Amino acid sequence: MTESISMSAPDISEEDVQAVAEVVRSGRLALGPKTEEFERLIAEYVGVKHAVAVSLVPPRYISL
Repeated sequence: MTESISMSAPDISEEDVQAVAEVVRSGRLALGPKTEEFERLIAEYVGVKHAVAVSLVPPRYISL
């Protein structure tokens, strides 16, 4: 017997779509102002002085 797990629909708001469109239109997909903002917010959230965003992690470094 084969069972499948149904997938849920993504929860993406119009605000999310606009934020992505803003970055795409800026021409700065990496290392732009949104990356700097993200790093600052993550650093504040975890309580450290600095945080560094990376755009790619090889699969062997991802742990589930």
